[in-house]
Amino acid sequence: MRFDAEKLNFTCTTPALPLEGRSRLVYRISSAGDDEERVLLHILSALDKAYAKHFEKRFEEVRADMLSSSMNFQIVADEVRLAQETAEGKWEKAVKGLKEQLSVNQKRLFLLEREKEGLLKTVQTSDEQVVRLRRSVDALGVENDRMRTRQGDLESQIVALPVEGGGGGGGVSELESDDDESSGC
Repeated sequence: MRFDAEKLNFTCTTPALPLEGRSRLVYRISSAGDDEERVLLHILSALDKAYAKHFEKRFEEVRADMLSSSMNFQIVADEVRLAQETAEGKWEKAVKGLKEQLSVNQKRLFLLEREKEGLLKTVQTSDEQVVRLRRSVDALGVENDRMRTRQGDLESQIVALPVEGGGGGGGVSELESDDDESSGC
């Protein structure tokens, strides 16, 4: 540690002794303008001021570095928070869109299920009607065959009838009465 030593004077207490063979020399320290008793206090005070100045300077450097780091951390934290808020908004929009799409799809599925049920009922009704119509057609076909047979019989009876001259077709009225009896009227 350096301090201001310009006011200090160093005086050898034994200037007449030879320096060879001496391991130790004694100096008297004096200060310009201070008493001898206050010289050590002056040196310690100067050292204290120098250390205080050094520590204060170092403290300011560390403080500035910490503030810079803190500001950098705050900036990074703000950027991260902003990015998180942006991502959160984006995801909320995506989730909202998916929920709406799911709702629409559920409604469509419900309507399709109802339409399917209606179509199945229609198919069942149509199948029942087809069965009834086939029975009716079969019954009408049987009746038609019977009527053709009867018509053929009637035609053969008409052909077999003797034609009476001027009777006014009395044989036909007999056929009609036979026809009425067979139908049950």
